[in-house]
Amino acid sequence: MKKIMVLGVFVLLLLGAHAAPAATVGDCVQVEILTAKGFRLPLYPTGTSDPKKKVYAEAVKGDEYAIVVRNLLPRRVGVVVAVDGRNIISGKKSWLRNNERMYILGPYEAGSYRGWRTASDRVNRFYFTDAGDSYAAAFGDGSAMGVIAVAVYPEVERIVTPPP
Repeated sequence: MKKIMVLGVFVLLLLGAHAAPAATVGDCVQVEILTAKGFRLPLYPTGTSDPKKKVYAEAVKGDEYAIVVRNLLPRRVGVVVAVDGRNIISGKKSWLRNNERMYILGPYEAGSYRGWRTASDRVNRFYFTDAGDSYAAAFGDGSAMGVIAVAVYPEVERIVTPPP
């Protein structure tokens, strides 16, 4: 018997009532969860009326996974990704703010994030686990246990006027 766990993904736009292969954050990015074998986990909406919508994915304990984010815009976006309430680049508590460490995606570019970055050349793989083995438990903060959160910051065009 497979043990099924629930994984939340915060998105700003709730998809239809049926399972979907990806979720959209506003009209800015698309988010998918891929298993190590390359299968997309179907995402199921919760029906919540919260402005930051949640969708759920079924996960099998022990499976490794990647978070794939696709930029849908013709300009760069900054992407803050947090797992178990921790920024995946810095490992610090994440509030999903624009002053946190983030990945930058070029126009229409996709990024695949397979784990916690612990050095420029070292990544500890994400895998589905129980509460006792989670990063949330390791940091003693279960406030976002089992949650993958994505915040998107589209590049703002700045008009620079030359001095007279």
